[in-house]
Amino acid sequence: MGNKDMRVGFPGLGSELKAARKQAGMSHRSVAEAIGVSWMSVLRWEQEKRTVPLPHLHQLESLYNVGEFVPDPDAVIKAFCYDLKTSFWRSDGGWTTNVVDCIDRIIEGK
Repeated sequence: MGNKDMRVGFPGLGSELKAARKQAGMSHRSVAEAIGVSWMSVLRWEQEKRTVPLPHLHQLESLYNVGEFVPDPDAVIKAFCYDLKTSFWRSDGGWTTNVVDCIDRIIEGK
């Protein structure tokens, strides 16, 4: 898989993209025109409804004049724990309690 096929997505990326766009004083449409995508793509990336193709992420970094968009380790861990927690839901409507309690403490930062 080449770089143009790689896609990037991590918890908090959308809000970082939105903040950087606003800081640059740009609209969804102006960003879209600058990097050759639809304004809906830009919106979906900011809403974290779609992952961002790596080449477009690099274009956004350049356009917004920022370093790299990098994941917040705490947000990634919390998202992972949330996903893990949902996998421990039993079909009979119960939780695997000891695992869930442990994960809750991680998510809540206790």
